Amino acid sequence: MQRVIRLYEQWVKAGPPPLGTSVSRWWDTRLVELHDAILPPTDQTDSHATKEQ
Repeated sequence: MQRVIRLYEQWVKAGPPPLGTSVSRWWDTRLVELHDAILPPTDQTDSHATKEQ
């Protein structure tokens, strides 16, 4: 829960996306950050992602 709270505080400090930034890409990045805060990546997930690339 602490990771999610820290992420929230980081987002509040950062504010809205900069002008000219794709909101879809900005939001996608935020969703990935939230996912990682809730379920941190494991070694198995990292190796699986590397194999797909």
